[in-house]
Amino acid sequence: AHHLARSYRRSGQGELSRKTLIHAAYHHPLNWYGILALEELRGLDPYSALATEHTLVPAYRGPLLDPQWDETPQTRELRDKLRALATYGLTEGILQESRAAGIEHHAGRTAWVAGVLTDLGAPREASKLAHSALETHGVHSPLDGLVELWQLAYPRPFREAVERHGHKNQVDPRLTWAIMRIESRYGTTAESHAGAKGLLQVMPKTAQWLAMLRRESGPLDLFDPLQNIELASDLLGRLHEKFAGDVPLMLVAYNAGSGRTRSWLRKVRA
Repeated sequence: AHHLARSYRRSGQGELSRKTLIHAAYHHPLNWYGILALEELRGLDPYSALATEHTLVPAYRGPLLDPQWDETPQTRELRDKLRALATYGLTEGILQESRAAGIEHHAGRTAWVAGVLTDLGAPREASKLAHSALETHGVHSPLDGLVELWQLAYPRPFREAVERHGHKNQVDPRLTWAIMRIESRYGTTAESHAGAKGLLQVMPKTAQWLAMLRRESGPLDLFDPLQNIELASDLLGRLHEKFAGDVPLMLVAYNAGSGRTRSWLRKVRA
């Protein structure tokens, strides 16, 4: 819908473009293109953007979910067991106990456990658990409720590093988190068959090239989340400059390389 709106605007159909942007922003509030649609709408029609944001407030500011641990002696026992496991940072144990108890059938308890996992530095596991609960409850949009679970399903790990390097390289932090989610599902030790490594799946050769451009000679550890974020943000910043901020082209180049992307563009435009 976002690209359709841009096509309408280029063809002089401004009103149709505006309506399409509103549709994209409203129906896809957590989707990257829904976010972009709202950004463009702010420049095109600030009043419509404000009205759309007002209707989206429930998608961003829902009430906290009550885990209702005091419901029965069994639920209190489960809570105490999970707290004990969290004290020792036993992520796998928390997941096993939660699954055995069918925790995803209770939204409030799932949110509580996912929050504990997030605090323990396990956003990947927290996201999976939150998504499982959303599917179990048949909730397909934050506008349908369970906002806290949606926020846990789309975490923003390593926030300070992502925002700092994003600002430095003119990269929207939300784009970095979106790539992180798709490429590794927030896994710091993820490795693809092609050899891409870490949170943002940086190829070793790409990392070496970036290090050369940055005149850095130290060891490269792409499984170090902070180094991975720094290098990936640098790459995204360079792609932002090469492709004039065109996000789809930046993402194609991030995965396939700038040379291939330009070659494909030449063929398409020939």
